[in-house]
Amino acid sequence: MHLFVKNKKLNFVFYFSLILSIIASLLPKEFTWGVYTPNILGWIWIGFLIPLFIISYFWLLILDIKNKNRADLIKRTLIFLFVLIIYIAYWFYNAKKTGGI
Repeated sequence: MHLFVKNKKLNFVFYFSLILSIIASLLPKEFTWGVYTPNILGWIWIGFLIPLFIISYFWLLILDIKNKNRADLIKRTLIFLFVLIIYIAYWFYNAKKTGGI
């Protein structure tokens, strides 16, 4: 029972921080970046949301491997990789649009 509650809360943290991180990354750069450094929303995104969803992913990955929970492991890993690919593609798109590439 204790492990199930822990996984359920950690799953919530993972998906919630992932969704908030995606929303923050899709905001116009004027909301997340100042002139040379991130503003407060940018610091929250970079310093809190991204590390939170990465740490919770690896924590859940370890728990899934330990408990031999293949279905959740594969689903979460595919979601993680999909979001990572989307982030990279969006970064290239913005770099090409602004003339960085």
